[in-house]
This record gives sequence, C-alpha cells and structure tokens, in this order.
Amino acid sequence: MLNTPLLFGVIMSKGKTVVLFPGLWGNRHLNTVKWIFRHVITIFERRGWNIVILTYRGDTLKEHIKRADALIQRVPKGSFAICHSSGAQVARAICKMHPQLFNKVGLISGTERGGMHQSVLKQALRASFRKFFMMIFGSSVRLDTPEEISAFIIGNTSTTAKFARGLGKRMHQESGSVLRALMVPLFRARQNPFPCKGLALVPEKDFFLPSPAYEGEDMEIKIVTGDHSLLFGEGRRVRTYIERLEVWFSKED
Repeated sequence: MLNTPLLFGVIMSKGKTVVLFPGLWGNRHLNTVKWIFRHVITIFERRGWNIVILTYRGDTLKEHIKRADALIQRVPKGSFAICHSSGAQVARAICKMHPQLFNKVGLISGTERGGMHQSVLKQALRASFRKFFMMIFGSSVRLDTPEEISAFIIGNTSTTAKFARGLGKRMHQESGSVLRALMVPLFRARQNPFPCKGLALVPEKDFFLPSPAYEGEDMEIKIVTGDHSLLFGEGRRVRTYIERLEVWFSKED
C-alpha cells in the first residue's frame, strides 16, 4: 500500500501511479486539493491509475518540500506527476532528491524553475497595496475580496465576481515566507530542472506565465485556451486537455 499515517489521499488501482502537486492557497486540506484536481482524479481513476494526492504542511517552501518528500516515500520509481502552478517547484525539489522517481511530468499552469515572473508582483501591487505589503513583510496573507482572488489566484481580473467568491470560500491563507520564496526576486529559490520529459499546458490568458520557456528542461509546451483557473474550472475543454495529458503519459517513448 502507498498509504501512510499522514493526512493525504491515495486512490488505489493496479495501474501506474500519478502524484498530484497542488499550488498556492489550496494545498493544506485534502478536500480542497481533491476539488482542485477533481477533473484529473475522475479521468485518471476511470483509466485505472493509482492517484497520490499531496497536501503540504509548514510555513516555508522547504517545509512544503519536506512534507511532500515524506508522502512519496512509497511511490514507485518510474511514476508520473501532475503539478498545478507552484506545485511544479515542489516537484522539482523532489526530483532533485529522487531523480528516477518520475518517468514524465505534466504541468498545468506550472511555474518555471525561477518561480513567478516579476510582472506578477506588479499585478499584486495594483490589486491591493496592503496585500502586497503583507506578501513582502507579513507572516501570512489572506485574500478577502473577489478582486484580490481574481488577481492573486486566477490571474485574470475580468473573471466573474461569483466565480471568484466561490473560489475564495475554498482557499486558505498562505504563508508569507512561501510567497516570497516563489515571487520576490531577493528570496526566490531557483530549482533544478526536471530530469525527465514534461508536457506543459499553458493557458493563453495566464498572467502568471508570460511567454514561458522552461529553460534547461525537456518540456513540450502547449498553449491552450483559458487562464490560471483552467484546472479547477468547469466545461468540456479542461477535461479534453487532461485526457490528452493522460494519453501522452501512457504513450511509449
């Protein structure tokens, strides 16, 4: 069994194993991570995959990585990973410790090795100076308004207030230290490249990923319709993208 006494989710099957790495604001509670990855879970479970759903603990990026490392100890070599947003940074750190763990990785709005671009900080400053200040100096940041949620989580200020409010009810406050390690130039940690092949689904309106190149990585980049909320949105489009990702995982090199 892959399961451990730690609080995370495992859906068992006889097939291959995929590990799910969540990003910011929704990574501490299993039910939230399951909701974010619900389309992935439905499709991969139906196709016979073992699914390992990670949650993080701690107030620093290093603690998030340590938590993920504890949860993947029984994951077999040659498995697969799907990373949302900054979950790609946690996965890269795991790959540095376990370079043969993953055969392929899939990124959905996945950040690059150096974290988020400086333009994201400008977006945060325009959205809320107070939240920007807390991000730089505070111990934690909570998003309170639809405008803040649209700017900090979705990356698309034209999103509907109803969708943003619904999303806000599911998300938790985020550690200031983690935000700085991913976003602030003086604190940003540049991770090693993935040691395996990857497929990056980059939404065309994703403000957090302006012209990503995934430098130094064997990464196939697919520009798709949507914004940073693509993974946890509704509609047939996202399910089609995930189905194609599963086919790419299953394809022999």
